[in-house]
Amino acid sequence: DTVIAPVRLNGKWHLYKDDAPFWKMPFGQLWKVTVHEASGKVAAVVSEKFGRWSVCENEQIWDLQCDTMISDLVYSQNGKSLAAVYKDNGVWDLAINGTPWRLSADKLWQPVFSDDGQICATRMEKSGRYYLAVNAKIYDLAFDQLFDPAISPNNDKILIKSIQNGLYTRQVIGLDTIV
Repeated sequence: DTVIAPVRLNGKWHLYKDDAPFWKMPFGQLWKVTVHEASGKVAAVVSEKFGRWSVCENEQIWDLQCDTMISDLVYSQNGKSLAAVYKDNGVWDLAINGTPWRLSADKLWQPVFSDDGQICATRMEKSGRYYLAVNAKIYDLAFDQLFDPAISPNNDKILIKSIQNGLYTRQVIGLDTIV
């Protein structure tokens, strides 16, 4: 078995694979190492400058920087898409392969991907209401509570589980109504 882990040397963090350097560049901080086994891609939350966070994937740092934190890194099943849930300037957002969705959410949950990686969905809270966001678009219905969405195997529908006016509901909607 192979081990990939951050190692601190001379005041900087390096990414090692087994007992040798894996990435050439050192960082001020390096954490949340995420590996996509099938593709061999490796991503991590990094900081080059104190108090600024970004994502590095296969030694390529995203242009995206945030001031608070990056809470989750999630690969799509096929490894073509990498999602990062982050907080910057007091609001939560999601970025896919370095491109932000600009959700300005009060809270954001870990996203889910379709099997082909083309669709990404997450639930979010804004002003005390819950919303579904799919591929950077917010579904127009607000909910009292919303649970993790599920994307159909053929990638054309999404299951929304919610509480509205005290009633638990499940509804299946076509993705073409959102994206």
